Amino acid sequence: MAGIASLITAIMLGSFSVFIPGFNPVDYLYQLLFGESIPDYLYNGFYAIGHFSLLYSFVALLLSPLSCAAGVTARSFDFDRPSKEDLIFFPLLYLVYVYVLYVQDMLTYESAVVGVFAITLPLVYRLLVYFVQGGLERYRSSCYFSLYIFVVSIVLCIPLTVIYLAAINCVLSFLSSA
Repeated sequence: MAGIASLITAIMLGSFSVFIPGFNPVDYLYQLLFGESIPDYLYNGFYAIGHFSLLYSFVALLLSPLSCAAGVTARSFDFDRPSKEDLIFFPLLYLVYVYVLYVQDMLTYESAVVGVFAITLPLVYRLLVYFVQGGLERYRSSCYFSLYIFVVSIVLCIPLTVIYLAAINCVLSFLSSA
């Protein structure tokens, strides 16, 4: 399920603009809600978060059979429900966010504080996917189970993202007025 959550994160945060130039749903929603583009540092930070989410899931997918083959039986990596492996993901996500902004000379106090909130969006997407999986459990035997989870989750991501962007806009307004 973490793979589905990472795919949704990458799609929603604009990482698929590599394949479809200009495709960034978060920026579209922000423009629709507030009549302006998302700040550049947040745009670039979200883009990096989306790419990192995909890379992290790919590496985690590879580590699972390697840990099993190495005989690590205490607890293999489990990406079908929330786990302590998710706790490693979020500090790494913030470091990637800060590093990308630092390299692009966009790292400021405001962008660093907003980054703390920015990394929660992938968490929201992951929790949504886990929630949808639980709700669709009766379809687990279907060959389309993963597709059902993906479609329902991506549809539910839109209103969640709107609520999230409203909260981020409040934080941005508060920081710019302080």
